[in-house]
Amino acid sequence: MTFLIDPPRELEVRTDAAGYPRWLQADPLIGEVEPVQRWLAELDWWSRPVSREYWKVLLGGQLLCEIYRDLEAGGWFVERVYD
Repeated sequence: MTFLIDPPRELEVRTDAAGYPRWLQADPLIGEVEPVQRWLAELDWWSRPVSREYWKVLLGGQLLCEIYRDLEAGGWFVERVYD
C-alpha cells in the first residue's frame, strides 16, 4: 500500500559527498537511508515551474520512502511512503 503525504512534508536530509541522501529526519521518520532510485522532474505546472530531484530511499532497511529536493526553492520533502 502507498501513503501519499499531501501536502509533502519538509524534512532534514544529510547527503554524502556525491549528493546521495544518507540520513533523514521528519518525525516519526528518522534514521539512515539507502538510496534505491533517482530521477529528475522538470516541467511547467500551469506557469509555475517545477524542478525536483526525486529519490526512492530505504529507511532503516525496511520502509521505502519517496523524497525529493526542490531544485528551485531548495529544501527536502517526503511525498510518499510505501509499506
